[in-house]
Formats: sequence, structure tokens, C-alpha cells
Amino acid sequence: MSREFSFGDKEDKETLDVMETYADIVYCIDLTSSMTPIINKVKETARQLHSDLQQMMLKNYQRDIKRLRIKVIGFRDAYCDGQLSFEISKFFNLPAETEAFQTFVNSLTAKGGGDIPENSLEALALAMKSDWCQTLDNNIRRRHIIVLFT
Repeated sequence: MSREFSFGDKEDKETLDVMETYADIVYCIDLTSSMTPIINKVKETARQLHSDLQQMMLKNYQRDIKRLRIKVIGFRDAYCDGQLSFEISKFFNLPAETEAFQTFVNSLTAKGGGDIPENSLEALALAMKSDWCQTLDNNIRRRHIIVLFT
């Protein structure tokens, strides 16, 4: 895909091609009860951040996110919450799976936890081991992003 961007005044214009990018984002979201006062704001941010990122990347860096996937890892306190410690989604392909992504995010609730620290490091380790996007096309940039909400 090629779009033109102009910089400078009418006398001094430079045209840049837009570079195509594949982006995978993993949101690690603290779901312990201490997040109760802000969990709705965190979920709102998670639902919107990718859209803001796409606009900013195109406008400021001439990067067109051709393929966007988002995965969510909700985490609590394994010692206190046992099997409820992690809520892990698959990668959602956006925009095609936007509804499923939003349904998953909307289902997250802040509850549980205890005096033991929540499992944020384990959530980050799981995120790093994700099945990140691959391509053999060297003209397409691949970006792997992890966002931690705690």
C-alpha cells in the first residue's frame, strides 16, 4: 500500500511511502480486587488503544498496520485464586473479530487476590511466549507489543 505524505511548505515537499506493518499486541491486565475502582477504565482503554495506535502510527510514522492481532491475559494471585488466576484469550484478528475481542474484554472482572503479590511476572512470561505473527516478506515490518495494566 502506498500513500503519500507531504512535509514542509508548498515549495519544499518530501513524499514518503507508507510502510506496511503486522502488529501483535498482548494486554496483560491485573484482575485482582484492588483494580475494582479502575477496571472499567482499563477495559475501555484496552478496547480503544489499538485504534489510537493505528491512527498515530499512520499519521506520525507512515506505518500502515496491515494486520492487527490482539490477545488478552488477565491475571490474579495464583496462591489465592488457584484455577481462576489467569484468563487467557486467543489472538483476535481485528477488525474481523472485534466483537469477540470486545466480548472477552467486557467479561473480565476484578475480584480475588490477597496479600501475596499478583502474578504480573508470570503474565508477562506468558505474553512473551505468545505465538507472534510471522511473515516471509521482508518488506513487511513485524511489531510485537506487550502492555501491562496493573
